[in-house]
Amino acid sequence: MRVSSHIYLLINVLYVSRDNSKCAKAYFRRAKAKASLGAYDEALLDLNQVVSFDPSLQSKINREKSILFKKSKNADLKQKNEFSNFFSRN
Repeated sequence: MRVSSHIYLLINVLYVSRDNSKCAKAYFRRAKAKASLGAYDEALLDLNQVVSFDPSLQSKINREKSILFKKSKNADLKQKNEFSNFFSRN
């Protein structure tokens, strides 16, 4: 998916979640969209909201959190490497 597609999805899901603040599916989709845009902390908050609305989804959300953690860690490492390369140049 292109970034513009993720932004479009995020806007639509924000609209849906505003209308129905207890819609677990909307929060889950919003979390996925935020994660795809690199907003991992915000995505984690939305995943926690999903569990508060529907505790039966706990195991699925734990899997998503694990994936999110790995993506966040990889993004941090990538950024760290990019900055170390930037400052090591003369």
